[in-house]
Amino acid sequence: SSKFRSEIPNWISMCYFHQGKFNELLTYAEPILRQSSTAYKLDALSLLVAEVQFKLGYYEKAVANYSLAEKINSTVFSNAIKYRQGFSLYKTNQFNKASDVLKPVIAVKDTLAQYAALTLGLSQLKAGNLEATLDAFAIAKELNFNKNIQEDAYFNHAKVLLDLGKASETIYEIQEFNKAFPASKYNEEANELVADAFINSNNLTAALNYLKGLTNRS
Repeated sequence: SSKFRSEIPNWISMCYFHQGKFNELLTYAEPILRQSSTAYKLDALSLLVAEVQFKLGYYEKAVANYSLAEKINSTVFSNAIKYRQGFSLYKTNQFNKASDVLKPVIAVKDTLAQYAALTLGLSQLKAGNLEATLDAFAIAKELNFNKNIQEDAYFNHAKVLLDLGKASETIYEIQEFNKAFPASKYNEEANELVADAFINSNNLTAALNYLKGLTNRS
């Protein structure tokens, strides 16, 4: 019947997916999605294709098919799907759109929200929205589900503080960062950041003492 015929591409694609044959899935399904008119149901198919494209790093194609799936049926977009859609937008330099998609994801303070907050912060930074960047990094650094994400967010939060001219806050932030992550991959950069903050605060004596202290420790 026509009802079952409309589902055939979904079934075939799901077979490829469960077999891990992702390239075969895309070779089969992408031409169907490019058709201007079709009797096939495209809601599940477009979302499945977008998810596979995301998995394989084809972010530009993923953005297009997430958009198609959302237009057909946005109710199936969980926070996890929204995160992958937002990350794809970020990776294709669509920073404001990425921010719009990611903002609702950070409402629930869970692991996914921590990832989303970091990506949101990076998107806002690329868009030049420093205050919004600070807010997003603040959320990511306060959540401790993933220590690597927390470390990245904490350090980037301090960098943005300095970019905003908040030297004393930067110094305090880096001191707290060093306590939380004493063996951080950012240690050298963090020391440079504190030195810059001291200099920007016109406290040259403190800057000199700090730099001498680094020399004595090295």
